[in-house]
Amino acid sequence: MKNYLITQIKTYKKILVPLILFELLRGIFIIFIAWLFQCVIINGQWILILFIALACRIIIENFRMKKFNLLSLNFQENLRRKLHRSFFSSSTPIDSGEILTLIFNVVESFDEFFIKVLPNFLTIIILLPLILIVTSIIDPPSAMIFFVTLPIAPFLLYLIGQSVSAKNQVAMIALSKLNGDFRELISAITTLKIFKQIDSALTKLKSTSEQSAATTLNVLKIAFISAFALELITTLSIAIIAVTIGLRLVDDKISFDVALFLLILAPEFYSPIRQLGAAFHALIKAKDALIGLRSKVKGLRKNSSAFSPKPSALIDLVNVSFTYPNKKFPAIENVNLNFKAGIVTVITGESGCGKSTLLKILAGINQPTNGKIIFADQNIAYVPQQPHLFKTSIRNNLTIFQSVDDAKLKKILSEVDLNLNLDDQINSLSRGQLQRLGLARALLKNFSILIFDEPTASLDIETEKKILQVIDRYKNDRTIIIASHRPAVINFADEILIFS
Repeated sequence: MKNYLITQIKTYKKILVPLILFELLRGIFIIFIAWLFQCVIINGQWILILFIALACRIIIENFRMKKFNLLSLNFQENLRRKLHRSFFSSSTPIDSGEILTLIFNVVESFDEFFIKVLPNFLTIIILLPLILIVTSIIDPPSAMIFFVTLPIAPFLLYLIGQSVSAKNQVAMIALSKLNGDFRELISAITTLKIFKQIDSALTKLKSTSEQSAATTLNVLKIAFISAFALELITTLSIAIIAVTIGLRLVDDKISFDVALFLLILAPEFYSPIRQLGAAFHALIKAKDALIGLRSKVKGLRKNSSAFSPKPSALIDLVNVSFTYPNKKFPAIENVNLNFKAGIVTVITGESGCGKSTLLKILAGINQPTNGKIIFADQNIAYVPQQPHLFKTSIRNNLTIFQSVDDAKLKKILSEVDLNLNLDDQINSLSRGQLQRLGLARALLKNFSILIFDEPTASLDIETEKKILQVIDRYKNDRTIIIASHRPAVINFADEILIFS
C-alpha cells in the first residue's frame, strides 16, 4: 500500500514540489511568528510585522490546502477511470453493492489521505526538525524533552492500529452489503409490491443498516479513544515543558525571552502530533480501501485486460443505420462490418459517402438510429480531421491537463516528427502540426481501438510516410480504423472498405 501510494504521488511532481517548498516556508514563518510574539509581549514592538507575518502564514496555508485538494482530485479521477475500465471490460459479474462501495466510499476514502495524512506527514518531517534545530541551539534541555516525548504518540497509535484495521474491514463489508441491499430493493420495488413483500424487504434493509451502523460505531469509538489519548499525551508533554522552564526561570538558568519563546513554540511542535489521530485513522481507512481495490482489480485482470490493449479486440456492426436530425435520408444504412485486432482497416470513398459519420458512431459521438454495435473493448481513441486543441501549452494538450512524465511526452512527439518545446503554446502551429499533435495525444492514451479521420490530409509525402510507419508500430493487438482517400494510406491498409 505504502509503495503504491508513493509511486502515485511521485507522478504529481509538479504539485508536490511546491507543496514541500511551501511547507518549509510555513515552518520558518511559524518559528518567526513565535519570536515576534515574545518581542511584542516583552517590548511592545513589531506589532505591524507580526500582523503581516500572520497574514502571510494564512495565505501560505490556504495555498497549501488548495494544492492538496488538487492532488486528491487528480488521484481520485485516475482511480475511478481505472475502475470503470475494469468493470466495463470484465466478463465476470460484479455485485452492485460492491461497485457502489468501490466507486464512492472506497475511492473517497483517499480524499482523507491527501487532506489529512499527507499534509500532517509533511509537517512532521519538515516542521518538527526545524523546531528541534532551533530549540537545540537556544536551549538544549528543552530540545531534549521535545525529542524524548516525540515517539510516545506514534507508538501508541501503532498499538491501537492492530485492532482498528480489522474493525474497519468489517465496517467496509457491512457498508457494501447495505449498498447492495438498497439497490436491489429499488430495482425490484415493482415486483415486491406485486407480491406484497415490501414490508419484509424493508425489515431486511433495516437489519442490514443497523449492522452497518454498529460496525461503523465500533470504529468511531476507537477513533475517539485514540484522539483522547493523543490530546492527553500532548497536553502532558507541553505541561512538562512549561514546568521545567518555569523551575529553571526561577533559578535564573534561562532568560525570560527564551522561556517565553519556547512556551509559544511548544504547542506548534505538538500540534501535528495532536492531529496524528485523525490522520492515522484516515491512513488505516485508505490502506484497507486500497487492499480491497487491488484484490478486485487483480481479480478482474484474470478475465480481462483492464489496463492494457486486448489481443482479441473486435468491433461488430449489425445492421447499423444513422440519420441526422431533420434529414429525410440516412447518412449510412444497414451497415454490417467486423473490425479485427492487429489489422489496419482503411475506409475510403468519395466525399459525403458517410466515412466520417461511421467513425463518429464507432467513437461513440453519435448513436446509431437503428442496429447495434458490439465492442469487445470500450477503450477508444478518436482523432477527427480537425482535433480540438486547447489554447494552452503543448504539454497540457498532450496530457489533457494530467500528469505525465516529460520524457514520455518528448518520445511521442518525436515519433510523429514534431520537434516542439512542451511549454510552447499552440497558436503558431500549422494545420499539419496540429493534426500530428492530435495523433500523438491519441497514441499516448495506449487504447485498444484507434480511429483516425484523414490523419495525413495536410502532410507532405515524406511526413505521411513517417506517420504511417508510426501507426504500423502501434497496430499490434489494436484495432485501427482510418478514413482516408490518400493513395499511400490505402496501400498501407491490411483491409480496405470502399463506401459509395
